[in-house]
Amino acid sequence: MRSSGLIIARMAGTCRSDSGRRPFRRLVGTLVITVTMLLAVSPAIVVAENQSQSAQGTADEGLNERVKSLERTVEELTKERGSPKAGESNVKREEGYQGATPGTSTEVPEHERERGMLRQDNYADPRIDNAPFDPQLRGFFRLPGTETMLRLGGFARTDVIHDFSPAGNTSKFVTSSIPTGPNPGSDNTSMSVAPSRISVEIRNNTKYGPLRIYYENDFNNGPNTTNSFRLRHFYGQWQNILIGQTWSAWGDTDAIPDTVDFEGPNSWIFRLQPQVRYTYAMNKENNVAVSVEQPKSEMPGTVTAGTANTPINSNSPIPDFVVRYRHEQSRFHIQHAWLFRDLGGFVTPGTDKHVFGWGGMLSAAAAVYGKDNIMVQGIIGEGIARYINDLGEGTGLDVGVKPDGTIVALPAWGVFGSFQHFWSERWRSAVTYGYLHVNTTDLASPAITNNSNTSFNNTQYSEANLMYSPGAGFTVGAGLLWGQHVVKNGDRGDDIRLNFVLQYDLVNLGNW
Repeated sequence: MRSSGLIIARMAGTCRSDSGRRPFRRLVGTLVITVTMLLAVSPAIVVAENQSQSAQGTADEGLNERVKSLERTVEELTKERGSPKAGESNVKREEGYQGATPGTSTEVPEHERERGMLRQDNYADPRIDNAPFDPQLRGFFRLPGTETMLRLGGFARTDVIHDFSPAGNTSKFVTSSIPTGPNPGSDNTSMSVAPSRISVEIRNNTKYGPLRIYYENDFNNGPNTTNSFRLRHFYGQWQNILIGQTWSAWGDTDAIPDTVDFEGPNSWIFRLQPQVRYTYAMNKENNVAVSVEQPKSEMPGTVTAGTANTPINSNSPIPDFVVRYRHEQSRFHIQHAWLFRDLGGFVTPGTDKHVFGWGGMLSAAAAVYGKDNIMVQGIIGEGIARYINDLGEGTGLDVGVKPDGTIVALPAWGVFGSFQHFWSERWRSAVTYGYLHVNTTDLASPAITNNSNTSFNNTQYSEANLMYSPGAGFTVGAGLLWGQHVVKNGDRGDDIRLNFVLQYDLVNLGNW
């Protein structure tokens, strides 16, 4: 720096001594001074730039290290808590809410879910641990702001029916209503929408197990084609304790044949009534149930004593009791149950008479090949007519009354069997046969009419059908039925019926 100053001073002096070349020398001197100053300052600039770059590099390296550290922390937290699975939300759920899940690991066996059923009666049936009939919970949605799931179900159905002989009941194939003996009647055509249904199912996964409330009605409460409201199911079940109205525990809805006819086989156990039931799961495959159910004695309206008819009024001092055992596996199930009843009433003024009634049943259903399946049921007992599909309310066939006023629980037995075959995913058929007998031979008093010779003896029921499902939840089908009704004196009546059906399900279960 000092030598550079001397040179600049000498150059400046030389320029001042030469006045003739003063302008040119001034310009040269200025340039020399400028270049010299740049040469002097440039090392400092280079050093400053190097220091700045070094500082910037150190800052960048520190920032990168911090980012890498944060990434490692996030990765460790993710491993500890588990990353969300596909389809799950990262939004924190309310404590205790399980989402659209049944709340139980128990499942309805495959052979009960996969077979086609136009009637869908087994969907409403109470299940162990409230296991859903449909594992996918199709049709359910969550009520906003709650943990309650709701499903609106049911179906719209229309039947077109043609009887080639008098049938008695023109909308349901009730074989006990077929007229017997000489009858001038002819064929008949009718239509009905009475079997159509509406259902509401509510599920809530409580802290102590799933709660299920089920409601269902149809419009099949009137005679023939009359469309009158009928309550079918309205019950709640929690911890395998059921309170409300549903199928009697004595029946087996998983053994109901797939019939076009809404009535079904004559000897099927059909009873919807209020009850309190507890079911105990012994293990995954075995369970037992005890049920206390609505009682009622079906007795004849009058008893003939000489030339007088004495009215009879039934009464029921205690409820009906059912004890049931059930064994279930994926491809089949077996059920055995016993019914115990107190039957009777006021036979004569001031006279109260009662008799013990009982019934036993055995049923089974099994998948035999693919979705093809068989179903069988047998019943036997005394005083069980109220629980039998072909008899039920108003027939008075639980007991008979002798002229001396003695009441007798009428012996009865019945069987049915059915085989269902799937031609393809959309086509299926089922053949069903049933037989029912009630012993009224030794009774002088009638069971249905005031003529003991025309009291009920037996009926037969059969159907062969073909059903087609062209789209989801939509079924059309046709069934050919034959039925026979025989009374005590041997008179009989027969009917052949052709039944067409069109049904659309509100919720498609996707099993057929």
